[in-house]
Amino acid sequence: MKNILFTIFAATLFVMGSCNRIHEEVVETWPDGSKMLVYEVQGRGDNKVKVGEKRFYENGQMQYEKHFEGKDETPTGTWNYYYMEGQHFAEGNFNTNHKFGSDWKLWDVSGSEFFKEQYDSLCVIEFNELQTPATVIYYQGGNETIYQFYSNCAVRSQGKTANGVRQGKWIFYHSNGQPQTEATFVNGKENGTYSVFRETGVPYYRGEYVDGQRVGTWEFYDDQANLIAKKEF
Repeated sequence: MKNILFTIFAATLFVMGSCNRIHEEVVETWPDGSKMLVYEVQGRGDNKVKVGEKRFYENGQMQYEKHFEGKDETPTGTWNYYYMEGQHFAEGNFNTNHKFGSDWKLWDVSGSEFFKEQYDSLCVIEFNELQTPATVIYYQGGNETIYQFYSNCAVRSQGKTANGVRQGKWIFYHSNGQPQTEATFVNGKENGTYSVFRETGVPYYRGEYVDGQRVGTWEFYDDQANLIAKKEF
């Protein structure tokens, strides 16, 4: 009788342990069947709770890893994001229950921090559709350096603002990393050379701005970088 009771007790502990063990559930896959989105789940049935989430690029590299706690899936712990080639892109702390996390660090593909100058603070103020950092601001007194990113972690734009308006050189990028637009701003208005490029890096058109107005001769190019037209403003 004692052996039977012991066996039942051991089996009960095993089942309870199995129910509390964290296991993975593949939620979405890529066309080739490889995993795209994976939930880390604890418990079974009505007691099931998502405690983690991982997303993978199509090449198999992890895109991000997140952590949660409780039925309401409150963000917690350190969240990490990666480039398609596997390099570390960003790291943020969600133990403070801040909507966009805190104590962020971001690196470029070479492993260098995005902003190397001294700054007062760094904040992620927006996530994109995949909940990866979309808009990041580095604060320096009354000035801000802003980076925006695509969902694949490539830079979408970068530039500075002062008192809420753009100042100095801004660069906007295609998702493949090639510059799309280069412009200089003074008090929020375009001033100086304004250049627009194709995804191949070939110029599309360029000209000059003065106080937000096009001036002088603007040049237009074909996809072989041949000058095909000019227009006066």
